Amino acid sequence: MLLKTKEFSLLIFFIKNEGHNMDADYIYKTVWELPANNFNLTLKKHISELRKKPENRKIGYTIISVYGKGYCFIRE
Repeated sequence: MLLKTKEFSLLIFFIKNEGHNMDADYIYKTVWELPANNFNLTLKKHISELRKKPENRKIGYTIISVYGKGYCFIRE
């Protein structure tokens, strides 16, 4: 299954920032290159879709939610 453009951009962003907790506002501003107005559902939806992709599980990484901090991309 192919990644959509934003899913791919988001995955590249996470790979470049592996192991770092990043808040949702920073992720949205960086990947979408837009002010973070009402971004929460958009970002959550894209991360949810990215987590579902079988090829992402094959590479041995996962995106975890860090309560109060945002998200982190780590090795499984």
